[in-house]
Amino acid sequence: MEPLGLKDVKLNINLQKTGEGKWYHLDGMGSYTKEKNVEQEEKYASVFAMLTDWMPGQWLIFGNTTWEKWRAGECAYYDWEHIPHGTANFSHGHRWLLKIRGIKTPEFNKLIGG
Repeated sequence: MEPLGLKDVKLNINLQKTGEGKWYHLDGMGSYTKEKNVEQEEKYASVFAMLTDWMPGQWLIFGNTTWEKWRAGECAYYDWEHIPHGTANFSHGHRWLLKIRGIKTPEFNKLIGG
Protein backbone atom coordinates (compact mmCIF):
# COMPACT_ATOMS: atom_id res chain seq x y z
CA MET A 1 0.00 0.00 0.00
CA GLU A 2 2.59 2.53 -1.07
CA PRO A 3 0.24 5.56 -1.11
CA LEU A 4 -0.53 5.12 2.60
CA GLY A 5 2.97 4.20 3.68
CA LEU A 6 1.99 0.85 5.19
CA LYS A 7 3.85 -2.42 4.77
CA ASP A 8 2.60 -6.01 5.00
CA VAL A 9 -0.91 -4.83 4.18
CA LYS A 10 -4.07 -6.87 4.70
CA LEU A 11 -7.27 -5.73 2.96
CA ASN A 12 -10.85 -6.62 3.87
CA ILE A 13 -13.98 -5.42 2.11
CA ASN A 14 -16.84 -4.84 4.53
CA LEU A 15 -20.49 -4.76 3.52
CA GLN A 16 -23.07 -3.48 5.98
CA LYS A 17 -26.64 -3.98 4.82
CA THR A 18 -29.68 -2.00 5.92
CA GLY A 19 -30.56 -2.82 9.53
CA GLU A 20 -27.11 -4.12 10.43
CA GLY A 21 -24.74 -2.75 13.02
CA LYS A 22 -21.50 -3.57 14.78
CA TRP A 23 -21.50 -2.98 18.52
CA TYR A 24 -19.11 -0.59 20.22
CA HIS A 25 -15.82 -2.52 20.54
CA LEU A 26 -12.02 -2.51 20.41
CA ASP A 27 -10.12 -4.40 17.72
CA GLY A 28 -7.18 -6.71 18.16
CA MET A 29 -4.55 -7.57 15.59
CA GLY A 30 -4.09 -11.20 16.63
CA SER A 31 -5.19 -12.75 13.34
CA TYR A 32 -3.14 -10.20 11.39
CA THR A 33 0.05 -10.91 13.35
CA LYS A 34 -0.37 -14.68 13.01
CA GLU A 35 -1.05 -14.46 9.28
CA LYS A 36 1.83 -12.08 8.60
CA ASN A 37 4.16 -13.84 11.10
CA VAL A 38 5.30 -10.58 12.69
CA GLU A 39 5.99 -9.57 16.27
CA GLN A 40 3.17 -8.12 18.36
CA GLU A 41 5.28 -5.12 19.46
CA GLU A 42 5.37 -3.64 15.96
CA LYS A 43 3.05 -0.66 15.48
CA TYR A 44 0.02 -1.26 13.31
CA ALA A 45 -2.48 0.97 11.61
CA SER A 46 -6.09 0.37 10.71
CA VAL A 47 -7.63 2.65 8.08
CA PHE A 48 -11.16 2.69 6.70
CA ALA A 49 -11.57 3.74 3.06
CA MET A 50 -15.20 4.42 2.16
CA LEU A 51 -16.26 2.74 -1.07
CA THR A 52 -19.71 4.34 -1.32
CA ASP A 53 -21.07 7.80 -0.58
CA TRP A 54 -22.80 8.30 2.75
CA MET A 55 -26.57 7.96 2.93
CA PRO A 56 -28.78 9.32 5.74
CA GLY A 57 -28.99 6.64 8.43
CA GLN A 58 -25.39 5.43 8.10
CA TRP A 59 -22.73 6.28 10.65
CA LEU A 60 -19.53 5.22 12.29
CA ILE A 61 -18.53 6.16 15.82
CA PHE A 62 -14.97 6.54 17.13
CA GLY A 63 -14.90 7.20 20.87
CA ASN A 64 -17.53 9.90 21.32
CA THR A 65 -17.27 11.27 17.76
CA THR A 66 -19.57 10.16 14.95
CA TRP A 67 -18.59 10.22 11.29
CA GLU A 68 -21.19 10.77 8.64
CA LYS A 69 -21.61 12.57 5.29
CA TRP A 70 -18.47 10.91 3.87
CA ARG A 71 -17.80 10.61 0.16
CA ALA A 72 -16.50 7.49 -1.59
CA GLY A 73 -12.70 7.57 -1.41
CA GLU A 74 -12.47 9.34 1.95
CA CYS A 75 -10.43 7.58 4.62
CA ALA A 76 -10.46 7.49 8.40
CA TYR A 77 -7.56 6.54 10.65
CA TYR A 78 -8.07 6.09 14.37
CA ASP A 79 -6.23 4.67 17.37
CA TRP A 80 -8.01 1.31 17.15
CA GLU A 81 -6.15 -0.09 20.18
CA HIS A 82 -7.50 2.55 22.55
CA ILE A 83 -10.63 4.03 20.99
CA PRO A 84 -13.83 1.97 20.96
CA HIS A 85 -15.75 2.18 17.70
CA GLY A 86 -18.88 0.84 16.07
CA THR A 87 -21.10 1.21 13.01
CA ALA A 88 -24.77 1.24 12.10
CA ASN A 89 -26.76 1.26 8.90
CA PHE A 90 -30.46 2.00 9.06
CA SER A 91 -30.49 3.71 5.65
CA HIS A 92 -32.09 2.47 2.44
CA GLY A 93 -28.81 1.28 0.91
CA HIS A 94 -25.73 -0.80 1.54
CA ARG A 95 -22.57 0.70 3.07
CA TRP A 96 -19.28 -0.63 1.67
CA LEU A 97 -15.85 0.10 3.09
CA LEU A 98 -12.32 -1.20 2.65
CA LYS A 99 -10.43 -1.94 5.86
CA ILE A 100 -6.69 -1.50 5.37
CA ARG A 101 -4.36 -2.87 8.05
CA GLY A 102 -0.60 -2.81 8.02
CA ILE A 103 2.62 -1.93 9.79
CA LYS A 104 3.25 1.80 10.13
CA THR A 105 6.27 3.30 8.37
CA PRO A 106 7.80 6.78 8.74
CA GLU A 107 5.88 7.75 5.57
CA PHE A 108 2.57 6.75 7.19
CA ASN A 109 3.42 8.67 10.36
CA LYS A 110 4.21 11.74 8.26
CA LEU A 111 0.92 11.37 6.39
CA ILE A 112 -1.09 11.39 9.65
CA GLY A 113 1.00 14.17 11.16
CA GLY A 114 2.81 11.95 13.66
